[in-house]
Amino acid sequence: MKNIAKAINAHFEEYICIILFSSMTILVGAQVLSRFIFNFPLDWSEELARFIFIWLVYIAISLAAKHNAHLKMEVGEKLLSKIIGNKIYYVSDICWLAFNIYMIFYGSKMVQELMGSIQVSAVTRINMGYVYLIIPIGFTIMSIRIIQNMWLRRLDTNSTNQLNPQDHSTTNGKNNNQHII
Repeated sequence: MKNIAKAINAHFEEYICIILFSSMTILVGAQVLSRFIFNFPLDWSEELARFIFIWLVYIAISLAAKHNAHLKMEVGEKLLSKIIGNKIYYVSDICWLAFNIYMIFYGSKMVQELMGSIQVSAVTRINMGYVYLIIPIGFTIMSIRIIQNMWLRRLDTNSTNQLNPQDHSTTNGKNNNQHII
């Protein structure tokens, strides 16, 4: 059970992105095939593929946050020491989390209003609240990943500070600077 939980934690966004991207590709392919080969367009497939794409984007944003692949102030870490660079990262992550909390709060309010309204999509007649539901979900997942990265960066900083300078160059008296070609 722990292995399943670890796999989900490690690859949750990847699995969701694969499912969403595959279903979007199948829908668009079916639309092209039915329209140009069978001369029978599927009206609903284009709209559903668009909604899936919106969900895919928000999950992919969370995936990028998990891998620290978003544009941030990396100058601090590259030009300054690792400790000061990490502090700059913390400030940028706190600002990012504040924005995410704002989006979760107002995105949830918007979803609640849309779920209670009669606004539906034009072709598939899906309640637009389900389409917009990805806003609080995506920003929540992204916030979790940012907090995980902050925690891992803190652990990395603490472990680096506790090492001896000799621990970086040798292990059991052997030099680690040997390169294997």
